[in-house]
Amino acid sequence: MNILMLAIVYKHVAIPIFWKLLDNGKGNSKKDDRIELIELFKATFPDITIVKLLADREFVGKDWFKWLNKNELTFCIPIRKNNVVRRKGRKDTVPVERLFGEVKCKGDVKHLSKAVEVCGQKLFLSAVRYEDGSLTILASNQFKGVDLLNEYKLRWQIETLFSCFKSRGLDIEASHLTLPERMSKLVAVLSLAFAWAYVSGEWLNKQKPIEMKFKGKEKACLAFSFFRVGLSHLAKACMKILSSFQFAFEPMAFIHLLR
Repeated sequence: MNILMLAIVYKHVAIPIFWKLLDNGKGNSKKDDRIELIELFKATFPDITIVKLLADREFVGKDWFKWLNKNELTFCIPIRKNNVVRRKGRKDTVPVERLFGEVKCKGDVKHLSKAVEVCGQKLFLSAVRYEDGSLTILASNQFKGVDLLNEYKLRWQIETLFSCFKSRGLDIEASHLTLPERMSKLVAVLSLAFAWAYVSGEWLNKQKPIEMKFKGKEKACLAFSFFRVGLSHLAKACMKILSSFQFAFEPMAFIHLLR
């Protein structure tokens, strides 16, 4: 199953807000699917302003970018290397990758000083070559230069969220659910569990700071994430509570009771 998810970046972590199970068989969302989630968010939280929208390279398209601009939503989204651009004063178009031919070595960065036409919209572009050799070209209707690269870094928090939903903790893939309605309910429960575990870890860190680990000479980070610490703490607390009860019926009966 493929899930289109809208999340809020909160203190370096993405918190799930709305989601939609995709049934188009390809996994990629359509423009209308994305608009539906954004409109739902705006209707539910009318007093909250969307500062910026971050997404992966799959979230591109002429009509999609046009809608974002029409609704005055600032976005920062990578585009494919074979997307064509129209340069100012020229009628012909060229693949966007040709504008960044000198970005060859890892760590190389280039910012275009002026907006170019991509997918029918005037957008600012920046490109960076990562350590694995991949070239990422970012597009925005407002951010440019270093700001564009820095803003896009926040998108990685959704990947952290997905890893917590999967192998790093909640193991959603082990459910084997096939009905979209049931999967959607499971995502709702796991979203609450994820938020609960994260804020618990945040609170525990204030009580007793989590130990640090070092990468290289200067880089330091937490040895365990807030989510991992909070989830472990909550799991132990739940097991302690359950163990204090004496059940006079079969384990399967207890499982059905919980359901």
